[in-house]
Amino acid sequence: FKIPVKRLSADGALEVPVTFEAGTGNIFTVSNKAVFEAGKTEGYIQVTYNIDDVKMGKYVGGKITLDPTYVSPYGAGTFTFVAGSTEFGASVWKKIGTGVLTISDPDNDLGHFFNKEGKKWLLLDNPAQLSNRVLYQNTENPQEYKIEPYIKDGFAMTFTVNSETNRIFFKDVDTGLRGQNDAVVYANCLEVLSPGAEDKINKPSVYDKANKTLTFSTAYTGANAKGIYAVEMETFVYE
Repeated sequence: FKIPVKRLSADGALEVPVTFEAGTGNIFTVSNKAVFEAGKTEGYIQVTYNIDDVKMGKYVGGKITLDPTYVSPYGAGTFTFVAGSTEFGASVWKKIGTGVLTISDPDNDLGHFFNKEGKKWLLLDNPAQLSNRVLYQNTENPQEYKIEPYIKDGFAMTFTVNSETNRIFFKDVDTGLRGQNDAVVYANCLEVLSPGAEDKINKPSVYDKANKTLTFSTAYTGANAKGIYAVEMETFVYE
């Protein structure tokens, strides 16, 4: 299997050295590098194992450390992974439902920005309704969710939901869109740009479980939440 890792710039192919400190009872072999393809902000660390060593249950793989030369102060350079499940072969992502993602709803347009030519920057056709999007929940970390695909095929929107308030938080999500000079367009909740902003405009990012609706106050930006392209409400309604 592969462990996904993120980078802020999609420029060129890249291999990032990694080291692996095995945990007690480890059965996994971890690659010594994270591999990123050109034009992709998500790369992978390859993990292999002997099928004869696998039994039902969880296995603490160990601690993976990325070469600090490549680690942003905004990202984690070290993490521990756990693999396996109570039912061998089951994914940690449980499907919640399939629905439609609406962007640039005229009733929820929070504002556009203009390019150097004075033209309004549009994320997609206004409004855009993207069907056949699937909502998943992480069974190991129930506060983690993703919508896949997000705006472009091959790119997922990952976010967390507060278990008490149902408020949604997301940061540095690769939309799959590209700006000038092939710059990555990221999605960030407004709270990343300005804490408290969503409450001030009464447009919170929130999961309404009763009505199977997720609302995102989204700023589309460059790397590190810089260079805002537009700010929109996204709504996801599923069955």
